[in-house]
Amino acid sequence: MNTINEKLETALKDTKNALKVEKNLVTALREELSKTREQFSTNRLAHARRQVELEESKGLMSVLKGRAEKAEKDAEKLRTYSKTVEKARVDLEMKLSRMREDLQVIRGGVDGMNEMRGDSTNNGNLSSDGRKSALHYFCAAAKNKKELSRLVEHKFAKFYCTVCESNLKDVVITSCYHTFCQSCVDKNLKTRHRKCALCNLPFGKNDVHKLY
Repeated sequence: MNTINEKLETALKDTKNALKVEKNLVTALREELSKTREQFSTNRLAHARRQVELEESKGLMSVLKGRAEKAEKDAEKLRTYSKTVEKARVDLEMKLSRMREDLQVIRGGVDGMNEMRGDSTNNGNLSSDGRKSALHYFCAAAKNKKELSRLVEHKFAKFYCTVCESNLKDVVITSCYHTFCQSCVDKNLKTRHRKCALCNLPFGKNDVHKLY
């Protein structure tokens, strides 16, 4: 009987020890689970933050890309404007050079006429032949026939269309007040390239009017 009791006590003691071990194991597992949950929560929060930062970075990149594209467009406009200004400057220099040459020719003609007037004053009057010959001082003031021809051509060039250079100007575009021949303007309207050939300003059919 004592032997049985001893065996029962031993079995009960072993069971208690096993339960204690199981309890410690459960406690350890609970602690591990709690740590895992905390780590998971921390990782999820960090992931959410990274997602927010990524979205903010994408938004910032989009804004910077838009600014870069706008800056490139502005730079292209400035380059185009610079080319236009440079072309205008060259054209103005050429016109100024021609005007100086023309002025020199005119001054030479005027000086010649003044000399003739001085002679006529001393003689008492200016004959009709003298008046006719005075006009030749303007021709004589030009160095050669080529220069005189260029002078005449330059003076009359303003009456001819700047596009074809063969027809007289007979219409005006009221949006910019540049003048051309009807034929060249009609070509632009037919091809739907409705921009002024001089300033590139858009115009419509209603903006075209006859000069005379």
